[in-house]
Amino acid sequence: MQILLSCSVHLSLVLGFYTAAQALSGDAPNLLAFMFTVPPAFAVAALPILPGGVGIFEAAVIEFMKAAIGGDAPFMKVM
Repeated sequence: MQILLSCSVHLSLVLGFYTAAQALSGDAPNLLAFMFTVPPAFAVAALPILPGGVGIFEAAVIEFMKAAIGGDAPFMKVM
């Protein structure tokens, strides 16, 4: 039961990021790119690198997206 709940929470987070990206930019990456970048970014953000994790999650999402879709994509110019 807990695994099902955890998977649904992570899926809703990914869908939230995907929906926000579609709202901000019409040429946002597909849902699969978000499925492979958002959960690892949350794992990186959990590491105690800086106090309070200031900017770690955002930097991880940007770097993972650059690796997934390429740094010269039009979507990356918004970031």
